[in-house]
Amino acid sequence: MNKILTPLMMLLQIAIVALLAALAWSQLRGGAPLPSDGATVGVLLSNGAAYYGAPKGNGGDYLVLTNVHQIQQTRGADGKTTNRLVKRGQQVHGPTEMIIPRSSIVMIEPVSPQSQVGKALAN
Repeated sequence: MNKILTPLMMLLQIAIVALLAALAWSQLRGGAPLPSDGATVGVLLSNGAAYYGAPKGNGGDYLVLTNVHQIQQTRGADGKTTNRLVKRGQQVHGPTEMIIPRSSIVMIEPVSPQSQVGKALAN
């Protein structure tokens, strides 16, 4: 029985070391690179909120967005829903940027200048 356990224990130890090495590598790497400063991205958060803006910097535990917009839905008297892009910063506290913990980010995508959001941001 000892002849069987020794190779299994060795395999288990190798698997644990490989897993720890992969985990350390992903932490040191800092995740996927963001588009360059000034490019517009869409950021989907774990609470379902979506924001559009220009990332500032590239690293750390937080993503900093400038020129931040969000889509606001309104329902008219006729029952139709309309969407409009609203710039953040008009709030009472007048934010100039949004600092988002990376742990809250589900997805980051570039915004094409030819998309509806890209065209609305250009105006």
